[in-house]
Amino acid sequence: MKAKAKIDRQLLNDSVKNAASTFHNAGLASAKQSGIATLTMSVIMNIVSVIKGEKSPREAVTDTLKAGGAGAATGYVMGGGLAVLSQKLSYASNDLVRRAAGSNLPGQVITAVMVVGGTLKRYASGGTLHRGLHHGTRR
Repeated sequence: MKAKAKIDRQLLNDSVKNAASTFHNAGLASAKQSGIATLTMSVIMNIVSVIKGEKSPREAVTDTLKAGGAGAATGYVMGGGLAVLSQKLSYASNDLVRRAAGSNLPGQVITAVMVVGGTLKRYASGGTLHRGLHHGTRR
């Protein structure tokens, strides 16, 4: 029994190290992509805001950097988490769960929940469902 417990403990340690490594590597790749996409959109939106006189150049730079950092951080957590989740689900005993993990269903569901949740949060805090059309305010 003592040998089995030692082997089980080593397997658990290896599994945790593998999950942490997978999370970090996938998170870094996702952070890079998310950060670049967020920065690109933020630069465009903030240039327009400066041209319209809605922001000073200093505010625009600050907002762009904040958005880029937030986008990268969100990408890191989401990318790493989804990679580990998909990896763990791919070893499930249930065939349906394994197939769902292989088709990226968990990622699609989480993304859909985040998009809908973000839209509802904007609406609840005084925005509209069509943010781009009304600049985030009710009319």
